Amino acid sequence: MKPTTRFPIEAGHVLLFARAVLDDRADYYGPTAALLPVAPPTFTQALMHFQSDFEMRPRAGQLAPGIDAIGSRGTVFHAEQRFHYHRHARAGETLSATSLPGRTWIKPGRRGGNLTFSEVVTEFRDEAGDLVITSTSVRVETERVVSDD
Repeated sequence: MKPTTRFPIEAGHVLLFARAVLDDRADYYGPTAALLPVAPPTFTQALMHFQSDFEMRPRAGQLAPGIDAIGSRGTVFHAEQRFHYHRHARAGETLSATSLPGRTWIKPGRRGGNLTFSEVVTEFRDEAGDLVITSTSVRVETERVVSDD
């Protein structure tokens, strides 16, 4: 289990994220923006900016990591992301995020051998400890590296 990460939801970050995903609702701009807007649906993906050990986070003096990576056996890639909202997250609050291993299953593949699917379930809780959002990420690792041949 990874340690819990504090995840402050700041109004400026919510605004920048909304712009990045082309969400132009008035809640993020103008006079109503001061009313602590609801964070866009996929905002919790910004958690990685607060995790010092996140493997895809760029590091000074290193090349930026790619989307696909070479695992212990084959290629690793992101396959799915699901969000379950227990309530909306709002700017101005700080959530605690804890990631736990989820299910793992194997399916036969065509070129890279068996495909191993692994879930990581991240629970976002408010300062009272109540569950706000549950995020489930699925990654896939091929049994062997697939060549371009």
